[in-house]
Amino acid sequence: MIEKKNVDSNFSFAWCLIGFLCCVQITYLVIALFMPEMIQTNAVLGNQPESTRTLFYVIAIITFPLANMIRHIQRRLIQTVSTPKSLNQRYFFLTMTAQTLMASLGFYGFLLFSMGDTLNNLYIFSGLAFLGFFLHRPQESEYHALKVHYNDG
Repeated sequence: MIEKKNVDSNFSFAWCLIGFLCCVQITYLVIALFMPEMIQTNAVLGNQPESTRTLFYVIAIITFPLANMIRHIQRRLIQTVSTPKSLNQRYFFLTMTAQTLMASLGFYGFLLFSMGDTLNNLYIFSGLAFLGFFLHRPQESEYHALKVHYNDG
């Protein structure tokens, strides 16, 4: 049986990186709120801001189930494929893959804002990124289930 203290220490580096990604999202918002004239260019979007915005929303809609599917595949690979890497390394990679996909959503909002779109879309994409950070966080129950399969294999 794994002690709770050991599991928390296994997640500490993952939580530090998730905290860093959250700080990056907050930095996007702060820059957009206090220095919009430095980054915003109205000429980039031109006549078709709706098509660019729609493309990024479609990417965001696809990113959530894609991250879920990739996470599921990685979980199954951890259970079935043996490698010299430790379970901690493999679970960290599983978590960070999903977190990186979620962080890209906040970047899409910042990119739209810098191309001349409204602040509202930056808020929406940042909110989606924070929601993704929450949904794909490291989970003890998932880790315990993987630990059982990892030790059996």
